Amino acid sequence: MATKAAGTFLLIFIILEVGARWLAHTRIDEGSTIPIAGIFYLTNVTNQGSGLAFGWSSIAWLMLGLVVSTAICASFLAAWFLSPALKGNPFIKLGVGASAMTIAVALLNIGEVLLRKGVTDYLALIDVERGAAWIINAGDVVLYLSLGLVAVSYVGAFAMILGSSVRSAGTTG
Repeated sequence: MATKAAGTFLLIFIILEVGARWLAHTRIDEGSTIPIAGIFYLTNVTNQGSGLAFGWSSIAWLMLGLVVSTAICASFLAAWFLSPALKGNPFIKLGVGASAMTIAVALLNIGEVLLRKGVTDYLALIDVERGAAWIINAGDVVLYLSLGLVAVSYVGAFAMILGSSVRSAGTTG
């Protein structure tokens, strides 16, 4: 049941994110902002990944992120399918879901870079008093949250495995 709900959430997120990027790109002039409330604005900015580290292109970084996210997801799936003791582990379930979200965001961004030569950012947080602005999309937020959940999943699963090993070693000694 939880797996079906996670898959449904993933599909809904993808549809909403593609729709939001398309609406921003087609309905808001590039560089324009529309106030929503307080410091929140809608905008349309194409992020072409300028100034990326090591001189790599944005597509190279996105592909690397996709490969790493897929490897992480595969490690959680391997634990799920190959270890009967971990099959119901909530940290493994969380890890699969969170790493699947990172894969979805990477694929969305790769698709947009290939089609439009950049990723559409449409949410602006503008702090006029500080003279600061952050321009992102929902995929960025989901990516950061998912990466945090992946880390929690690894630590939690490791702690549960370690605790289980310590308990079983104590009963055999």
